[in-house]
Amino acid sequence: MCGCCTDGAPAMLGTKSGFQVCVKRRAPKAKDIHCMIHRQTLKASKILPAPFEKVLDQIIQIVNFVKGGALNSRLFKQLCYDMDDTHHSLLFRTNVHWLSRANVTKRIFQLRDELKLFFEVQGKTEFLAWLNNEEWIMRLAYLVDIFEQLNKLNLQMQGRNTNIIKFVDALGTFMSKLENWKRKVNTKIVAMFEKLTFILDICGEDKMLPQFAKNEILQHLTALKNEFSR
Repeated sequence: MCGCCTDGAPAMLGTKSGFQVCVKRRAPKAKDIHCMIHRQTLKASKILPAPFEKVLDQIIQIVNFVKGGALNSRLFKQLCYDMDDTHHSLLFRTNVHWLSRANVTKRIFQLRDELKLFFEVQGKTEFLAWLNNEEWIMRLAYLVDIFEQLNKLNLQMQGRNTNIIKFVDALGTFMSKLENWKRKVNTKIVAMFEKLTFILDICGEDKMLPQFAKNEILQHLTALKNEFSR
């Protein structure tokens, strides 16, 4: 054996315990690395313009408030039950499990009306102001859409029968999508972003992107494409 690549728990790379240590005992010269997909996609997913990064931080503040106390969690769960909502809880997000970004933002987006009612009762005017801000909701909707696309890409690169040829093909296809999305966003067309299109319809923007959103999304798509290229 000349090398071994692990995926999943970082503990597998441990110097004193873990799977790689067992490999080293039998094959001392084997090179040990962690899955390049996870590491590179993690880095690429962190490239966010300041406004989007701020919204992501605020989302975490909302989740921490609701999940941080047992009473808050029970009250919010009961509120969702009373409103016959499909989901009854929010999800935590961690930097290690970066895919949770998509799950967290999506759940916040799905429960935004319930959250507004909950924060009205709780008197959390700061959180309420974010959820009532159209620009904030548009940024949230875009984050849901783009993180879902990154998740799909990540899943295409995994699996028992995946190889480097399929890996490069999936990455090349995604980069072509990014270029195509940039062209469309430049003309203020966002039909490929389902949640953002939905919000624009509600806001009465006739599926046309406001200038601030156009600039921010173009900035992010460009940075994402450059990082994947690098």
